[in-house]
Amino acid sequence: MRCRDYRVEDRQACLNIFHSNTPDYFAPKELCDVTRLLDERLCPYLVIEDDDGTMIASGGIWIDQQEQTATLCWVMVERQFHGRGVGRFVVLKLLSLLRRFPFVTVVKLDTSQHTVAFYEKLGFTKTAFTENYYADALHRYDMQLDWSIAQLEAVAASLATCKIAGQMKRDFECSR
Repeated sequence: MRCRDYRVEDRQACLNIFHSNTPDYFAPKELCDVTRLLDERLCPYLVIEDDDGTMIASGGIWIDQQEQTATLCWVMVERQFHGRGVGRFVVLKLLSLLRRFPFVTVVKLDTSQHTVAFYEKLGFTKTAFTENYYADALHRYDMQLDWSIAQLEAVAASLATCKIAGQMKRDFECSR
C-alpha cells in the first residue's frame, strides 16, 4: 500500500469509493459535499493505493488554527476493502499529519452508526447524536479525541498492532 497526496486526476476514483459506500455509509445527497471538497481542495487530502496502484481509500483533515482543532473529513474505504485495516491506516496517516500543526488540541469527526465503533477503537468518544441526520435511518454521531504529543506517539506505537503493520510502519515513518 502507498499513501500520497490527492491530485486532480484522482477525483473520479474518490467518487467511485464514495459510491461504493452509498447508501449504507453515505447518503446520496452528500455527493455534492465530497465533490466540493475534492474540487476546491479545502484541506489536506490523502489517497491510499494498493500495490497495483488502484485507489482503495482516501481521507482528509481540516485544520482550524483559531479553534485549535482538526476535523477528519471524508474518510472513505472502497467497500470491498472494509475490515482489512485500510480504514485504520487512513486515519493513522491523517493523524500523523498533525505533526505539522502542534497547536491542535482536539480531533473531531462526524460519522454514522455504522462506523462509530471503529472510531471508538481508535480512542474517539461520542459527544453528540442526531437521529436521521444524513438520511432516514442514517444517524449522525459527533466524536472527538483529545490530542497531544503523547497521542501522536500513541498513534506511532499503535501501528505495530495493525494487520498490515509492516507496510504501515514504513509508510508512517516516511517524512511528508
